Amino acid sequence: MSCQQGTDIQAYHDGELSPDRVASVEAHLAGCGDCRALLADLGALAAMVRSAPLAPAPAGAVQRLADRAWNYERDRGVMRISAWLTGVAAAVLVGSMLYWPTVGASSGDGNAQASAASAWQTSALMPPADAGEDVPDVVIAAQWIASDLSAR
Repeated sequence: MSCQQGTDIQAYHDGELSPDRVASVEAHLAGCGDCRALLADLGALAAMVRSAPLAPAPAGAVQRLADRAWNYERDRGVMRISAWLTGVAAAVLVGSMLYWPTVGASSGDGNAQASAASAWQTSALMPPADAGEDVPDVVIAAQWIASDLSAR
């Protein structure tokens, strides 16, 4: 095709042009044989696509699609709630770890406060405590956090 109006002819065929542009393209079509042939080819192609038979859907395909959509929406809701609850649990854990060292520390002993603040970090790196020992809660909590994070 030697004419450069091919894009406009395709848009004209698809009904995508403004009314003033339609008039311009129709005037061009009156004098350009290449563009009339392109428009005829586009029309024949569209007719073939419209007349093509539709493939039958497999039995139960619509129901499976509906079930997947339902499961996706249900799972999305559960994931949203679990993400929110995980954030709340992390905030509670961080808050309790920040508050924990100040509960038992004496007001004059700043060193005891600093060592208690880092106790959970040290405990996270220790091997798991035996169940028979008298294990402080901060050690159990730190080991639980470390094992939960290492499982991923």
